[in-house]
Amino acid sequence: MKFYAEITVNLKPKNKAEEACQNMAKNYNRALIGSKEIRDVLINDFKRTVDKINKDNRRCGDVKISHWTHEDEKTVAFGDSTHITFKKIVTEINQK
Repeated sequence: MKFYAEITVNLKPKNKAEEACQNMAKNYNRALIGSKEIRDVLINDFKRTVDKINKDNRRCGDVKISHWTHEDEKTVAFGDSTHITFKKIVTEINQK
């Protein structure tokens, strides 16, 4: 099963920590993820990265990371400003 990563930026970042999370998330926009296992590893990497960003930016309020699943989609939220949604690829077209 493959997934497509799509980023949504809802708000302008309030501080350096949110800005760093947004920049990190933008690296994954429109990425193709090869399996559920790789997707789950990425989500754990996001958690570690956000923890590091929070430690490096102690003067800023902590960016909270959360995730939820809806049908075949899994969404990861970085505070209120940024979301990454992993959408299941239903049809793959290979043209020769």
